Amino acid sequence: MHSLIVFGQTRQPVKAAKYILIKASKEIPGDINQDAIDKLDEPLKAIAAYYSALGGSNCSQDTSYAESCDLTTALGLGNQGSEKHKALIQKWFPDDKAAKQLLAQDCYQRPSGASSFSDYVYLSLIKQGDTVLINYSLMIYQRGNVSYTKGPDKIVIHQNYLKVFKRSIWKKI
Repeated sequence: MHSLIVFGQTRQPVKAAKYILIKASKEIPGDINQDAIDKLDEPLKAIAAYYSALGGSNCSQDTSYAESCDLTTALGLGNQGSEKHKALIQKWFPDDKAAKQLLAQDCYQRPSGASSFSDYVYLSLIKQGDTVLINYSLMIYQRGNVSYTKGPDKIVIHQNYLKVFKRSIWKKI
């Protein structure tokens, strides 16, 4: 391992931390990895909440019309689009256009198995310093047709907000 010299000081390279939030499995959606989710700090939890709103994670609708998505539930945010879910996204993505649209539609995701829906095959976060790479494969089912959107996306953590530098999901926004 090489050291970096910056203005006469020796610094060790920053090690990357990897969090596999949804593990690929034999079937779609992938499996929630609660152990990794429990280790997320607030900015990483906000990124996971944002991606839960962008794509589905075994979403279902119960009889009270409340929507449950596995990733949002595993994050401890309650139902998809709950006040806790929306508040976390709003706090960390205050100027992001996609976040504003997600919040306006209460982070709604169509239930898995509907005529159109999406589910993550896998989703992981790799944090190195203030940069987070989001690796994923999102399966999109649209009336019998299947397509995939894949990362990596890139988000930088600032002191009190997150800045999206590359996003493949909803990239036209």
